[in-house]
Amino acid sequence: ILGTRRAMRSHNISNTVVPMFCTEMDGIESLKNVVIVLASNRHDLIDPAILRPGRIDRKIKVSRPNYDAAKKIFSICL
Repeated sequence: ILGTRRAMRSHNISNTVVPMFCTEMDGIESLKNVVIVLASNRHDLIDPAILRPGRIDRKIKVSRPNYDAAKKIFSICL
């Protein structure tokens, strides 16, 4: 939803969603006990405006699980 905006002649939904989301994020620092979690498996495709300092305080990379961890995950979920 918050992918990079590209210069296109046609109207693209991301050209309106990203600025709207940024506007909402800019007003959130005045709120207490609010957490926004963004998740992506393609961090390189997130619009740079979303990742601007002051909008996202922490970035946590979760690595792919190894074989044993994947086996435990599947045993819990299946």
